[in-house]
Amino acid sequence: MTEARPYGCLLASGRGNRLSPGWAQGLSGWLEPNGIAVHWASSGRQAIEIVERGQAQLAVVGMDLPRMDGLSVLRIIRSIDRQLPCVLVAGQPSGHLFQQALELEAYSVIAEPVDAGLLVDLVARIYRKFYDREFPVQ
Repeated sequence: MTEARPYGCLLASGRGNRLSPGWAQGLSGWLEPNGIAVHWASSGRQAIEIVERGQAQLAVVGMDLPRMDGLSVLRIIRSIDRQLPCVLVAGQPSGHLFQQALELEAYSVIAEPVDAGLLVDLVARIYRKFYDREFPVQ
């Protein structure tokens, strides 16, 4: 008998969990009461380690990571897990950034400032589509 893995979400921002941007803090506040473990990463290396350990069923990655931007992290995530749903959060995403994210099969790119309701709805849709898991949306 196989044991079901707990649901987990990677939130990666260069500001870390104590100085996280509003989108990460708000999403964390919605995920945890809904049974989703939040795994914080304040660097690209930390984000990659969380994915390597299989702790994330979704990755929400900011472009503001030190020494390795969000696209670089997404590129490495794709070398580890081609199916992991990923959302990229960027300050002012350019057409070139959108194109690169699409080539790396990002599920979505969201511009900052992030609308919290939009992000929660997007994450709920991802869990429904990929994991057949329903959540109450605020």
